[in-house]
Amino acid sequence: MNPHYDIPNLKLTDEYLTDPILLALAWKRAHGYVRSLNWYADNFELDASSLFLQENCDAWANELSGKKIKLKPLELVPAPKTNRWEFVEPNSSEDTEGEEAEGKQCLNWQPITGEQLSLRPLAHIGIKEQVFFTHLMSCLANTVETEQGNPETPLDEVHTKNVVNYGNRLYCYYDNEGNAQHNYGATNIYSKYFVDYRNFLKRPYHFAQQQSTEKLPSEEVYIVELDLKQFFDRVRRVTLVEKIKKLIKKQVPEFENKKFEETSVAKLLHKFDSWQWSTEAEKSYKTCPKNEDGNDKEGKAPKGIPQGLVAGGFLANVYLLKVDKTVASFVQYHLFDNTNKKEKLTTEIDLIQQYFKRKQLNFKVIDYCRYVDDIRLVITAPKLTKEFTLKTLTEQVAKAANVFIRSKKLNLRINTAKTKVIPYRGKPKGISSQVNEQQSSLSGPLGPEQLDNLISELETLLVLSTAESTVQDTCEHNHIHKRNKLADIERSTFDVREDTLRRFAANKLASALKLKRHFTSREVNEQGNPIAGEWDYLQERVARRLIAVWSKDPALVLLLKKGLELFPSPKVLEPVLEQFETVKSRPNKQHKHEQQVAIMNYCLAEIFRHSATVIHKKDPQAIPAQADVNSYFEVLQNKAASLLPTLKPSSMKWNFLAEQARFLLLVRMDTTLERPVGDIKQDLIFKLAKGFRNITLPKKLERNDISLCVLLANQLLENNQPLLRAALELIAKQDTDSNGNHPIFNSSWQ
Repeated sequence: MNPHYDIPNLKLTDEYLTDPILLALAWKRAHGYVRSLNWYADNFELDASSLFLQENCDAWANELSGKKIKLKPLELVPAPKTNRWEFVEPNSSEDTEGEEAEGKQCLNWQPITGEQLSLRPLAHIGIKEQVFFTHLMSCLANTVETEQGNPETPLDEVHTKNVVNYGNRLYCYYDNEGNAQHNYGATNIYSKYFVDYRNFLKRPYHFAQQQSTEKLPSEEVYIVELDLKQFFDRVRRVTLVEKIKKLIKKQVPEFENKKFEETSVAKLLHKFDSWQWSTEAEKSYKTCPKNEDGNDKEGKAPKGIPQGLVAGGFLANVYLLKVDKTVASFVQYHLFDNTNKKEKLTTEIDLIQQYFKRKQLNFKVIDYCRYVDDIRLVITAPKLTKEFTLKTLTEQVAKAANVFIRSKKLNLRINTAKTKVIPYRGKPKGISSQVNEQQSSLSGPLGPEQLDNLISELETLLVLSTAESTVQDTCEHNHIHKRNKLADIERSTFDVREDTLRRFAANKLASALKLKRHFTSREVNEQGNPIAGEWDYLQERVARRLIAVWSKDPALVLLLKKGLELFPSPKVLEPVLEQFETVKSRPNKQHKHEQQVAIMNYCLAEIFRHSATVIHKKDPQAIPAQADVNSYFEVLQNKAASLLPTLKPSSMKWNFLAEQARFLLLVRMDTTLERPVGDIKQDLIFKLAKGFRNITLPKKLERNDISLCVLLANQLLENNQPLLRAALELIAKQDTDSNGNHPIFNSSWQ
């Protein structure tokens, strides 16, 4: 491809944007990312798109080349944010309210009283739209990643090379001049989260340690943690589009404004700017309050970067390119003292410096780095006194950061509630060090004893908690009393977010148990069935622990899915489903009832999806002998089948829970066909797979749709004899044209 497409110099022009082969590459990457990494995926749509890929890519190329580009409206998938739940005894009013006390549970599962309960407004985006913007991202990749610099640059060189961003970086190679080369054929789109996040965490301590030997005796070094409030939702699309246009004109200088507006690229960007949510999504958004206090006066879905767009992280970096560059220059102003520095300062940095002098801010910015919406600063400021407290410094830093970010007119805000300023006391050996060791262990060969030790360590990570008393922090914050040093004797250092830590532990536990199985022999009974042994009971124990940890924070859906995958049994599934129904059946007047129902629906949809795509095809030897996978699926399929009639297609055009329930039943070939499942293609697949001799084709189905249904049915069946019978009968029934051909069928039927 390199000689034909000049891959190193790929540009966002109509020639490249409308190329079917490049669109196919974009499909491959978007398809893989959505299926494996997105918080939500419509696997039926993904599978269907792969069967006529050439035709789809040609159609997409024609659409991009034509006068009208149509983007399917965004659909809302409310997903839980991190929030603590607990099991508490019901109060007396709940005992007598509604149904009789008999049959009620001894403990209620609910959010901890007084804590905010909010949802993340994820967007379900069709595969065509994902391909369009993944391809747009690919055409800009080299330009944007070169400007951001190599994230693996040694820390001693990051200031001279202006490297500050570590989040959502594309997978690239860099030459000696720092030019990025994105691998367009690779499955990996973004570089590894673990590597980049580790560099991001390590960087502030490196420069804090360096500065601690250079500061004045009256100064102290501090590490600042800042957070951009609702970053993706607050992005102004019109501003983002203008920034993309500047990058395009940097790639193709000959583009004039008038000429550019007539291009397919400009039309796609215009469509992105006006991309809307569906009517149902707008109505349902009331369950996802935008404000931190849970109140949303407008009640409107955000028009920023859709959360769920494969290219979303890349576009977010484009939005902050100028911010990163400005702060990096401001850092250089403090670090590199030379006689010509004032002549080299931009007007913008002069204004920042004037603000510092006007407000008498006594801190200097030594380093700045960013990971998506998470920002770290290293600053020097006077030592704390009764007059100059940590609270005073925190307020100064938060206000200065907010003034700066507002001056950029990007509609972004600093979340002052999450702003932290921590005096540097030397680099602690935090949790990330242990995580690094475990990551290294799993990358090499391990013996049985080493695996046992690793599994024990990973289980410990699951139950670690950051919920420690913050009384001392508040005390020092106000500089009222001295710290009690004994209270901090064994203070844990969580330099990795708690939810990130638990997801890491869950994934690595699954990998370690898989390796341990290869060292384990299983005895069998007289019927040849395996007998449960040490490994089987260990895997069950880990599965139960994962689900128990998930119950304390339902946002950790990965732990729930991994638990069910490790031990697919009604023993663990039924208690989960029972709690879903209990929460959903509570009186509407209870606190945050709509949000609680939305959380249960999302978790249930993910169970359906994971069971259909992973557990359904799991190796029986990887399942504990005492688990009952057939009964597991029977319980889950009964749940899906009973759910569908309550989710009427007429009342809601699109419902993410119904989509996943239908897909599970389709994969398991579970239907009675007494009533439609709500999707005419899936109805036809069931009829073909069951060998129906008389099938009436819906008028809405085109010939490619019918071919698609036959091919998908063939993939689902081990014995395709019923399918062959149904397909031949269907062909025989059709009227032929004057030449004896069957016009409804195409060459794929051969």
